[in-house]
Amino acid sequence: MALRLRHFGNEEQRRAVAALQRQVWLQVVARFEVLRDEAGLRQSDLARALGVSRPQIHEWLSDPANMTLKAASRLMLAMDAQLTCALIDQRDAAGPPAPGPARLMLLLAGIAAFFVLGGEPVMAAPASNLRVLAHPEVVARMDGPAVALFWRADCGPCLLELKGLAALRAAAAPVKIYTVALDAPPVAKQRLETLGVDQGLALATLDAPEAVLAAYSEGAPRLPLAVAIARTGEICARHVGLLGTDRVRAWARSC
Repeated sequence: MALRLRHFGNEEQRRAVAALQRQVWLQVVARFEVLRDEAGLRQSDLARALGVSRPQIHEWLSDPANMTLKAASRLMLAMDAQLTCALIDQRDAAGPPAPGPARLMLLLAGIAAFFVLGGEPVMAAPASNLRVLAHPEVVARMDGPAVALFWRADCGPCLLELKGLAALRAAAAPVKIYTVALDAPPVAKQRLETLGVDQGLALATLDAPEAVLAAYSEGAPRLPLAVAIARTGEICARHVGLLGTDRVRAWARSC
């Protein structure tokens, strides 16, 4: 049976495109608002991660008409998420029998990785030597001066920071940056391997995550949390949110 194509005017086409664009925009904005409220993510954090200006991030998030597929892909990858797209056959009853809704997963994370990482493949992490400690030992085992990045697998900004760990370590050198996972060691190990993070300075804890986070926080415990450890083993600085190369460079000089 021949396929009958549906014909429609320019205005209907415009409305259909605008509706789809708005759906994508709503998903991106919703993700940003969740991470903003739960982890303190800011538009400036996304701007640094994606190498664009803060006004550009504001433009994308403020108006559905500005949200291109490329922008949505990059933003969602930075926030450790992906979009899905539903394909629904809407042929009328006079045409061939319509199949049920087919779910298609858009591999936006892979597309966005091409844009964000410059088309370079993500390399697998070296063999794991994740060390598991009780939380009183976490700082004691660090060869200060050092910086500890506390993270959890369900914290989008934490994962964004881990993806940029190489740049942070380059800025902090010769001060070492340790990662401290607040997940069960198998979960932490798997996530680090997926992200391609060198686990030579990776730590995990056997204690309850809430207790560990509270022990090293000042005020309400929040992630991502970075703590600077002086040569004496004392905490000399804390920061909640994405650390950034400028701040870690300043810590390396002052601590």
